Amino acid sequence: MTDYFAAFDMSISESGGIYKQLPSGSFRSDFFSVVHVVGGSMTVRLNFREYTLGPGGIFISEPYCLKQVVEVSKDCHLCGVSFTYDIFRELNFPERTVELINSMSDGIFRLLQLTVSDSISFLAHTKAIETRLKSLNTKTFGRELLANSISDFFYELAGMDVKEREQVDLVYGRKELLTAKFIRLALEHHKTRKRLDFYSDILCVTSKHLSETMKQVCGKTAGQLLQELDMVEARRLLLESTLSISEISYDIGFSSPTLFSKAFMKSFMVAPSVYRKVRL
Repeated sequence: MTDYFAAFDMSISESGGIYKQLPSGSFRSDFFSVVHVVGGSMTVRLNFREYTLGPGGIFISEPYCLKQVVEVSKDCHLCGVSFTYDIFRELNFPERTVELINSMSDGIFRLLQLTVSDSISFLAHTKAIETRLKSLNTKTFGRELLANSISDFFYELAGMDVKEREQVDLVYGRKELLTAKFIRLALEHHKTRKRLDFYSDILCVTSKHLSETMKQVCGKTAGQLLQELDMVEARRLLLESTLSISEISYDIGFSSPTLFSKAFMKSFMVAPSVYRKVRL
């Protein structure tokens, strides 16, 4: 079960900089993560957008989102959970709970700011999950107790989310669910699967319906999102790898370096070669 779900609570004891247990470069993982800054501060980069979170800050990130820990303060205290979607199958979560979790990520990532009382509640629920994980195999009905603790955690978090958005009810319909499922698939497969029918076939809708739904919910078509994800990966490779521009173009699925350069220029108004030189 620990392969699918983990809860953590740690304080940063070293002075400034990047804590040794945290990755220093950008990374992707197949885990959905909810990270809460209980104290101190933390600066993160999510798909090349930088955010600084202070006490009460939370970021919720989807699997395969490009993440980087930029800096943590010497008094930083973090807690939260990370999990793969296999946990829902393993513990037989009801569909409503899964949809609830989907509703909080906004597709790729979401930021929240908790009150002091909500922060205390978040920490208590995280510790409850840690306790259930430790006693999973020794406690009678251990799996059921763990499932209940995880469900409680997410319903509490959803309530905090609703309060911040100043909504009375959670509004999460079929269009939002379809969008979240597509974004999750796109994050995982965009480098090798460029055709919309690959995604629409999996989601059992037409490519036209998928693209129109994305436009209504996110303000961009399905094709635009795929290209945006390609450009995020291109920026990462230009900055962090020694691959040539030609190699990068093929790595992210372009049929030629010329097409890649045109797409990059359209997105950033600068050639890939110039972008690499200026940023390095």
